[in-house]
Amino acid sequence: MILGCSSRPKNANQFYYWHCATAIAQYKISTQWQLALIAETFNDPTEIINTAPNSIGNFRSNGYSLNLDYLPSKLVMCRLEGRYLTSPNALYKAVDNTYKKNSFFITTSIAIKFGALLKWNYDSPELYLI
Repeated sequence: MILGCSSRPKNANQFYYWHCATAIAQYKISTQWQLALIAETFNDPTEIINTAPNSIGNFRSNGYSLNLDYLPSKLVMCRLEGRYLTSPNALYKAVDNTYKKNSFFITTSIAIKFGALLKWNYDSPELYLI
């Protein structure tokens, strides 16, 4: 769980709070395949971090994700993710330019781990490709 606090410049004596929490469950099917379920919640009643559309004045959102990861090597991961977002307020812009209380989408991504390919030489400021 992450808890945040901030003050606005014009009201430096007054603090505004926000919080978010995330739970992740992962299951490794094999050395190359894994599944993950993610649930998260975000609450920013004074819109310090996120601003709700149409000046709703209270940004609250919950999200649920299901990920399928394929790891063809130690340096590459391919992900297919289905994600559902919901809120008591209409926060999510739809294709018809209206705002809805929920949103579902599917994304794909490829991540490449470059750090394992590079070696930093501390004696001189140079990077070497391994």
